[in-house]
Amino acid sequence: MTDVLQSVQVKQRWWSWPKIAVATFAFAVLVLVGLEPELFVMTAITGVVAMVAVPALLFGLLGSRRGVVLWSGGTLAVVLGAFMVAARIANRQQVLSMERGDTIAAALARYHEREGSYPDALAELVPVDLKAVPISAMGVFHDYPFRYSRGTENYVLSFPSIVFLVAHRRADGNWRVDD
Repeated sequence: MTDVLQSVQVKQRWWSWPKIAVATFAFAVLVLVGLEPELFVMTAITGVVAMVAVPALLFGLLGSRRGVVLWSGGTLAVVLGAFMVAARIANRQQVLSMERGDTIAAALARYHEREGSYPDALAELVPVDLKAVPISAMGVFHDYPFRYSRGTENYVLSFPSIVFLVAHRRADGNWRVDD
């Protein structure tokens, strides 16, 4: 009976290296580009995968274990590739957010010239100086609006930037990115 069952069973793996590589790459890019705080746990998981793959690669190389070397090297390649793609996407998001912020800054300058002070909220720029208040381009799953605060002769316009930093601009200067 056992022989019959073994001959009938077809051994199929639900996983394969290409499937895992594509899924890991897509997951890592989404996690690394997304600045959403709830994705911090997923970012940590991606880091753990990379930390496990390095010792496994060394173990495989030292022990001449071809399968371990292929698995760990492939995993590292996927994670590093995802980091590179995510960094380019996040950098583009930051540049686009700064361009949108420059549009807001120009509208704030026009408002200040006309009214003699800065508005209490960005919504006051609509419809005269802006058609609508733009949002930053930093979110993947959520929209991140620009933050705005004003003083008598200055303002601060900011948005969440790459790797939990904040990009901000004042009326008198350029963008700065720091924590």
